[in-house]
Amino acid sequence: MSDRETEPSVTEIAVALREARRGANRLLAFPPTPERPGSERLGSERPLVADGPDAAPADPEDAAALRTAEYRRLVAENARLNDRIAVLLDRLAEAQARAEGALRAEAARLAETVRKIDARSADREAVATAVQEALQAELRPVLAALLQVLERQRRGTGSRAPPVPAADQAIVDLDAPDA
Repeated sequence: MSDRETEPSVTEIAVALREARRGANRLLAFPPTPERPGSERLGSERPLVADGPDAAPADPEDAAALRTAEYRRLVAENARLNDRIAVLLDRLAEAQARAEGALRAEAARLAETVRKIDARSADREAVATAVQEALQAELRPVLAALLQVLERQRRGTGSRAPPVPAADQAIVDLDAPDA
């Protein structure tokens, strides 16, 4: 199984964060227990810490209130960070969608360019073939006459010599070695 299959998608992460945000709105409740007497007085007017740099809480009830206040602060901070992450994930999803759209558009543009190049190449090939066939058709009689004249000169016959027999009127390969 690849890493891609095991990693959650951006949508799954966003849904999980939204669920966490909803849960963060319900602050943790700490009911009074025998270990924490008086924790029902969380909103008391007493100061939660004693004065001084290394001062400890005044009594165990204040320690429980401090702990509860810190839990609430951490939960609120977590909710704020989850909100920020959700916004960033939304932006990331939008950026990915834009990038995918741009890639699709670029791929379509490149495919169209390749199609045009292939069409031009086929057109050029067809034109080259047509020109070659036309040149061969037009130049064949002229080349045959020129070859007859060259053959007569090589044999040493003048222009008053009788015409060359039909077998010699064939096209001669000029690139072939002389025999």
